[in-house]
Amino acid sequence: MKSHEFITEVNNFDPYGIHDLTAKNPNFAAVKKADRIAQIIEENCGQMLNAYRESGQYLYRGIKFAHAPVIITAIRPDRKAGYLSDNLHNRLITIFTDLGIKANRANSIFCSANPLIAGGWGNIYIIFVKNGWTGTVFEKVKKGYVYDKISNLDPYGKYLINRIQELGPTEVTPKNLVQVLDTKFDDVLITGESYIALRTGTQITNNILLKLGLSTT
Repeated sequence: MKSHEFITEVNNFDPYGIHDLTAKNPNFAAVKKADRIAQIIEENCGQMLNAYRESGQYLYRGIKFAHAPVIITAIRPDRKAGYLSDNLHNRLITIFTDLGIKANRANSIFCSANPLIAGGWGNIYIIFVKNGWTGTVFEKVKKGYVYDKISNLDPYGKYLINRIQELGPTEVTPKNLVQVLDTKFDDVLITGESYIALRTGTQITNNILLKLGLSTT
């Protein structure tokens, strides 16, 4: 198995499952060691890796009920409403699309440049998204949860689109990710094919980060 094919192969095995790359399952025998995982990140996630190296900072994701030190999963394109009503969730997706915002609530994972914020959602992981990702932040909501600002609005109200625009939706790309990290946005949407996640505070994560030339602190 070639390393550049790895993410696709795992996604085909189970598109939305979370897999422990350190498990003894034969499907993952080739990537149990830290140097192998580091190689896969280097070859597949260079866009995010380069921003981490330049800034010395990370994007984090809190993952509930996840305990594995290293996991991999696809990013769902059909995420359902959780915090918001179905009507508002669906309306926001339409508005995001109309505004040309690629990363929306349905096709993205919620991340944060602040590990404390990520920790409020579950165990804290550093994420490495496969190349080809894009993201969204809101310039007027650098701190806090964006959807707290709009959760009580009428999904069919004529001012909803204006409210979204007022929050300053901005695309996140490999070119401006360092700025997003330096600003420490609490709320970052990232969409793409899949990602590798390293649980903070574990020895294998520290070993992988060191092999990638990244800080363990």
